[in-house]
Amino acid sequence: MRGSDVYTTVEIAFEESILGCRKEITVQHEEICPCSNEENRTDNCTICNNTGKVLKKFIYDISIPRGIFSGQVLKIKGKGNVGINGGENGDLVINIQVKQKKGFARTGQDVVYYMTISFPQAVLGAVINVPTAYGTVNCEIPAGIKPGEQLCLAGYFFKNC
Repeated sequence: MRGSDVYTTVEIAFEESILGCRKEITVQHEEICPCSNEENRTDNCTICNNTGKVLKKFIYDISIPRGIFSGQVLKIKGKGNVGINGGENGDLVINIQVKQKKGFARTGQDVVYYMTISFPQAVLGAVINVPTAYGTVNCEIPAGIKPGEQLCLAGYFFKNC
């Protein structure tokens, strides 16, 4: 019988969701108790209380892909609880949670940065610094921009996603 899946949650920064990252995670899942092999067979195991399984900690280095959303799930096959009677192991299921970043929001693969400009900047135009995942870039605000109007900076957040 197949082993059950093991579930965990990993929280990543907003920038990490854009650029991708690696995370080291520690999880616990069931493994076969040493008493279950032929050499160590016993009918009175104090390690597993005769269940044949023990809970062990494992450390995994996982790769989180660029462009991942909060709530998306990564699966690592065979890294869940041990199977029964020769069944395959369950999977490790990782729920990704992305921390919010003040002033930023995501809509699909678009990143929206909200900022307030002064009245003179709106009337006369200006060049302002805009933070991106790859550093700060200059953005030209055209003269006469209207309240709520959006400007597009293509390619400054998701590259080759």
